[in-house]
Parts: sequence; structure tokens; C-alpha cells
Amino acid sequence: MATTEMRLVIAHILWNFDMELEPDSLGWINQAVYALWEKGPLNVKLHVRKA
Repeated sequence: MATTEMRLVIAHILWNFDMELEPDSLGWINQAVYALWEKGPLNVKLHVRKA
């Protein structure tokens, strides 16, 4: 049930908002990954989508 609710919330966000990556998060994907990792914050701007 929790997985379904999370998917519904994510779908609602993706349907209603346009996302823009903040400039300080541009190198986020290039961070080193090992068996365990600690990634820094991924800052994203949400803009209300105009229909």
C-alpha cells in the first residue's frame, strides 16, 4: 500500500509541476559510488505547470 501511495504522489508531482535542476546540483550524477554512498542534496525547483 505504501508503495502505491508513493507512486501516486510522485505521479501527481510529475503531472502538475515542471522541474528545473538548481545550478549547485549539476555535478550530482558524477559523484563517486561504492557499495554504500552518501550523495549530497539534489536541489530542484518546481514550477506550476500551465495547461
